[in-house]
Amino acid sequence: MFRLSREVTRVDKIAWQGVLLSVQPRIRLTRSFDQRSHTYLGYALKIRGMVGSEAREFLVAVGKARTPNTSFRLGRCLR
Repeated sequence: MFRLSREVTRVDKIAWQGVLLSVQPRIRLTRSFDQRSHTYLGYALKIRGMVGSEAREFLVAVGKARTPNTSFRLGRCLR
């Protein structure tokens, strides 16, 4: 099992591109006794394409700050 260390190191960006297969909203659901609330986090995108030099299906999480500028449509090519 892979575990991340507590140290934060520099994160290298990985080039990716592909065709959008599905879009799912991401929320955080909290409960307190008999009350529920949720917080909008953005979207999870399932994509078929290339990650680096490898062809496969993969998931990309998009934060809520990015989503007002983007309309996600199935079949659209993303980078």
